[in-house]
Amino acid sequence: MAEFKNNAFTIDTNDQHGHRVDICVEGMATYDAELAFRGDLVDDMTAHRDTWHGLEVSHVDEWADEKDATAIINNIEKEITEVIVSIRSMVDSMLAEEEVIGISEHDIRDGFAAVGRIPRSTEGLKRVANQMIATNVRFHDEGNPYALPEAQFDTLSELLDDLEDAVNNRLDELRQAKHVGKQKELERKKGDRLLLQAFKWTVANWGDDDERLLQLGFVPKSQIHTPGDPPPDWPDWPGPAETFTASIIEPGVVELVYSGVKESTIGWLHRRKVGIVDWTLVADDLPMNAEDIVPFRDYDVLPATWEYRFIPMRGDEHGEASYAIIEVE
Repeated sequence: MAEFKNNAFTIDTNDQHGHRVDICVEGMATYDAELAFRGDLVDDMTAHRDTWHGLEVSHVDEWADEKDATAIINNIEKEITEVIVSIRSMVDSMLAEEEVIGISEHDIRDGFAAVGRIPRSTEGLKRVANQMIATNVRFHDEGNPYALPEAQFDTLSELLDDLEDAVNNRLDELRQAKHVGKQKELERKKGDRLLLQAFKWTVANWGDDDERLLQLGFVPKSQIHTPGDPPPDWPDWPGPAETFTASIIEPGVVELVYSGVKESTIGWLHRRKVGIVDWTLVADDLPMNAEDIVPFRDYDVLPATWEYRFIPMRGDEHGEASYAIIEVE
């Protein structure tokens, strides 16, 4: 029996694509004399197989490097937070033991950023740390008696330098991962075209129901999988759709699965980072016919918590939106 449900190459997962190409290369080598594939199709398919598997490995490695770089940033930010807590404790201790003269307690606390919660974001930590350093330098320059010992602030400066380097390194790793992801996307399209050429040529020689198609990674017509039951009745317009889910299928790639709404003609897909007001359009041409609906893949999604929105459309009319939230690491 067939290993694949059908010959819709473009909706194979990346793993399925690599496996189908492996089978096809072996089958083309076996039957090349009989089928006499035109031009450089056999060589092109073999080269694609090698390039594809190389990019798969490289992509995993690049995302692993980016994840390691992110971990380094997190560790440095943890150290910065600990120093900030220590400096705040020094301020509390100083103000508890001494009577403040010539300056208000509020101005001291405000200058050392010793009020409110410590930010969790990178930029927030940098802002607080730099404010603490600048205040202590100013107090020392002015001969202010409430200047604190410099050791903690020297450590804070060093950690800020380390953080800047770590952030730049992560951006480099992220750019490399996205670059490989784009190469994969282009190579995948090339592979899908090559599979289609091989399939059409083979079917032209053997017909569409020959058992030998299996040896090239293709599915004979009689073995194509068809669902036993029709899909459940879709909700009436304006919806929302019964199904809308998001999942991670590989680093940086989000797969969106959706169903239709009666009378809808097309679907719109948007995304935004959680906490951001504005939406960004991802796709405005998602098919809404039952036979055409397949999972949609959003590539090169940056690490963050993302919210997706799916809107069924009826001409220019907006249906009721569905939402899905996913954490991309």
